[in-house]
Amino acid sequence: NFTASACDGPFRAVVVRPNDFVPAVAQPFRVTIRPGPSDAAASSATLRSTSAVVGGVVEIELRAFDANGNPARYDDRFPGDEWSVAATRRPGDEGELSGGGEPFTIRAVVAPAVNSATGSSLDIYVASFATTRAGTYDVVASLLTRSVNDTAGGTKGTSFRSVRFENGASAVTVAPGALDVSKSRVDAAVVSVGGAVGDVVYFAVYPTDAHGN
Repeated sequence: NFTASACDGPFRAVVVRPNDFVPAVAQPFRVTIRPGPSDAAASSATLRSTSAVVGGVVEIELRAFDANGNPARYDDRFPGDEWSVAATRRPGDEGELSGGGEPFTIRAVVAPAVNSATGSSLDIYVASFATTRAGTYDVVASLLTRSVNDTAGGTKGTSFRSVRFENGASAVTVAPGALDVSKSRVDAAVVSVGGAVGDVVYFAVYPTDAHGN
């Protein structure tokens, strides 16, 4: 037997015993080494853009690797991994009309990426989300990872574990959309006061986009 930590095969193996004749037709064997179970500590996520506009789609590429750094390969024998991606808006962002500054979490839609021409897997996943609320969102990507609990007699289990983001970029800033006059407002309580000619009147204008940002 032999152990391989890389999947650069297929490998060629010759099997013999001392003083045995090795038939030329039967040798060598071809051995294909497949990647091991996907490991969150070795896997990664990448924001395709760190900025967006309200209503636009934010996309995150998800790449799974085994503990030895071999990229996951999805096919009939191993159809895919399971990912969870969430984006949480930082508290205090973007004022009262867009949500009072409270934290706001979005669950992204995750799907395997495929070749548009052949329909075959590209061996990555893409998560996407859109929001109507402007602000800065912190994105967390987690991979369902198989583990062994030694304290429970070697019982196998699974859990979602977060993966690292390439270049450390895990935040996306969503800007407000175009100004919408019908959604904007003026502080009428201040405007409706009387005064003499030449007096300065102060009032507040709140310009917003179509979603109240």
